[in-house]
Amino acid sequence: MGGLRKELISYRGITLIERVHKVLSSVFQEICLAGRPDDEGYGSLCISGIFPDEYPGRGPLAGIHAALKATGQTVFVTACDTPLLDAGLIREQVNCFREGIDALVPRHPRGFEPLHAVYTPSCLSVAEAILRENERPRIIELLNSVKTYYWDIEYHEAFSNFNKPEDFR
Repeated sequence: MGGLRKELISYRGITLIERVHKVLSSVFQEICLAGRPDDEGYGSLCISGIFPDEYPGRGPLAGIHAALKATGQTVFVTACDTPLLDAGLIREQVNCFREGIDALVPRHPRGFEPLHAVYTPSCLSVAEAILRENERPRIIELLNSVKTYYWDIEYHEAFSNFNKPEDFR
């Protein structure tokens, strides 16, 4: 959307980042942001940390890498432009997580959702290698290189993201 910071766009009276934060904070005790090093527009949110991408401009895999490196913990990852997130769906997904899995990714008839997924610290070194070796790294490279469990479910509106101005109407 032309360099516009989507997370700060208002949708139904609150910004996208506030919507995402509201849902995530009803599920998780700690909320962290990966990506932009500044906190403009986040002041009112209770965020545990903002972690800048070590590989800026390299896409969502860089954000996953930043979150894993900064926290050293298993993380649930979503994008800032998903205003229809559903806390119940996230809880159900997290409850499906089992030992021995490196990534837990929803899969439905329309595709899979690597930005509505759980990643463990064991993904960090693989993500780092992919980011170092590729100018345009793709999350699928990570998923193909670690023990990924695809959680088969029906498509859910929570997977919708907003990319065009008409999506915000």
